[in-house]
Amino acid sequence: MAKHAGATINDTELDHNNSGVLVYEVELTDTAGKQFEVKLDAKTGAVLEDKLDT
Repeated sequence: MAKHAGATINDTELDHNNSGVLVYEVELTDTAGKQFEVKLDAKTGAVLEDKLDT
């Protein structure tokens, strides 16, 4: 999450992805006002997806 330092977390969810892996889905707004959706592996903390939310 260092890529979005200073961002505000708007929402989080814990869910299973299509492979059955537990994933945190985090919606955040960066300091420039852009909104992103970041998906993290709940077990390892690895970033699985980081995309601009349009």
